[in-house]
Amino acid sequence: MNQSIYISIAYGEILLPVVPCPDGHDRVPLKPICDEIGIDWNNQKKKISGCEYTSGRLGFILGDESIPHIRDMGVKKDTYLIRIDRVMAFLNAINPRQLRSHNKNDAANWLETKHKEWDNALHDYETKGFSLKPGRDLILKLVREVDAIRNPELKRWAAAHLNKEYGLDIPIGKQGALDV
Repeated sequence: MNQSIYISIAYGEILLPVVPCPDGHDRVPLKPICDEIGIDWNNQKKKISGCEYTSGRLGFILGDESIPHIRDMGVKKDTYLIRIDRVMAFLNAINPRQLRSHNKNDAANWLETKHKEWDNALHDYETKGFSLKPGRDLILKLVREVDAIRNPELKRWAAAHLNKEYGLDIPIGKQGALDV
């Protein structure tokens, strides 16, 4: 039951326990994330708990007796948790300029880079219907090239090669489109 997730944040690395909660969402402690980036935990706690919308959006809860296994996971009772799928939303609300004003330049640089990446990903998703992590353009180009092959034998071979080489799952059958 002691499940953990490895998250690399800023210029450091932390191992956070993943706490399955009664509402069906997995959560992680928020304080270690704040500490790693170098932002004041108490201010963040006040900001989040003081806004019903933000608190609800992040799934911000206090770990207590409603999560009976919390102590077994190495998490102290009375630890504030957020949904694991909302960690990026939390980080997206942090202003890198404030980090710089506190001489946290490495964290600010990392966060600015992430903000740009997330902004571009959201734009691509909203305008194209999908987004690729930077550096994945080559894979998309190769998939398009395989899709353009007219010879079915060659197309099946190329799809199988891409599946093996890049860990893809291009279906290989006799249907249409990318299913070769």
